[in-house]
Amino acid sequence: MLRKQLVIQAVGESVIPLLGFFWFNWDLYFIALFYLMDLLVTEVFYQLKLSKISQFQKQSIPHLRRFQSAGFALAILGMSHVMLHMMYPELYFGKEFMAFLAYEEAGIPIPQGIILLPLVVLGNYQQYKLFFLVPQRFREIAWQVLLSSRRRALVLALAALILFSALLWKVMLPEILVLLAFVVGKFWIDLQRSVN
Repeated sequence: MLRKQLVIQAVGESVIPLLGFFWFNWDLYFIALFYLMDLLVTEVFYQLKLSKISQFQKQSIPHLRRFQSAGFALAILGMSHVMLHMMYPELYFGKEFMAFLAYEEAGIPIPQGIILLPLVVLGNYQQYKLFFLVPQRFREIAWQVLLSSRRRALVLALAALILFSALLWKVMLPEILVLLAFVVGKFWIDLQRSVN
């Protein structure tokens, strides 16, 4: 049942950027920021999971291993910006980031920066609570399993970004292809979360 709920949530999180791109004219950087924010908040909750496992099982987790996934998440953040800069050389990241935070949807006169971050944190907290704390997964799952699953998903996402960036040196990829790669990649990472 838990896996089914996670699949439904992953599908829902895949539909939002597609709707934004096709109906609300969100650009790829806007969508990438949405995904990157979720990636970084998810990483914080992975660190909380590791702390809970370490505390309950009374095992010390080497710092280098513990923060390895954080390093991959930051590499994804950087590589996403490299790839998008290759697609849009005129893109000014600071200005676009501020526009992302200040964006107001029609009918909702509140900047999304005030709404979105708490929603992303709340969604990740609910997953942490419902799929990790309540079933007491920290009693049974080894930290090595949690880390290797997370690392595998992040390494594959980073490899895909590097591949797309290499392709962009040779040919300009259509926005829709890059969007679908973002959506499918995020969906796959979310499915990997279901084993954790």
